Amino acid sequence: MAPLVAAWQPQWIGCSIAQRTRETLMPIIGNLTAAAEINLTAALYDSNEAAYLRLLRALPNTVNRALLIGHNPVLEDLCQLLIGSAEPKALEQLMEKLPTGTLVVLECAIGRWSDLAPQTADLRDTIRPRDVLDLR
Repeated sequence: MAPLVAAWQPQWIGCSIAQRTRETLMPIIGNLTAAAEINLTAALYDSNEAAYLRLLRALPNTVNRALLIGHNPVLEDLCQLLIGSAEPKALEQLMEKLPTGTLVVLECAIGRWSDLAPQTADLRDTIRPRDVLDLR
């Protein structure tokens, strides 16, 4: 999953302070070809979707692609809160369950991160680790 996520070239990465999330982050960083701001934060550990949303709303408007590495069920709750429209297959996979390491791609038609609100995102894709393994 790391090369796939890195190819997307996030400009900002918010990562929980938990060991498992930091272990997920390291190979992504190793595959990046451009610099990204890394934010290791307790705000993504033992938190709720409102805290995740506050973190995203505080991003500078120069960031076009952000990545959150956090925990379930909070990430599932955040996605469900933000999604206003969705590709049917991606939505079906999201509603099934988000296995560890799943990449959820949301596109938000907002002018500023501070405008991020419920139902302002389009769910573009849900890519699970097993989907990538099935392609090999």
